[in-house]
Amino acid sequence: MPARLNRVTLTAPPRRLRCDGPAEVVEFFSALAADRRFDRIGVLATRANNQPAIADYFEDSSGKLVAHGVMVLTIGGDRIAAITGFDDDRVFPYFGLPRVAVLEHRNVRYAVGHHDR
Repeated sequence: MPARLNRVTLTAPPRRLRCDGPAEVVEFFSALAADRRFDRIGVLATRANNQPAIADYFEDSSGKLVAHGVMVLTIGGDRIAAITGFDDDRVFPYFGLPRVAVLEHRNVRYAVGHHDR
């Protein structure tokens, strides 16, 4: 398990999802991979409330990467202390993020600055 996930908590409001510790967080993301192939997911670094965040995009049946959700990372020291996921594409405009993205080398290519919203 990655050392940076030591004592991490994952939540996804408004759902009652809560994963405590690296093993549960890894299990959650591994289960997600059963439904969605990671090679069909794109990510884009952004910021939310002055914290680092990751916007994720899933490839649809036509091959387009469409907005899915935002994961906000709470940093404690040099580690990720918490991940708060928002599975709602309606938040993307608040970050100046596109609803459809272009995939390049399994990362989203889109020119966007840091947004502290």
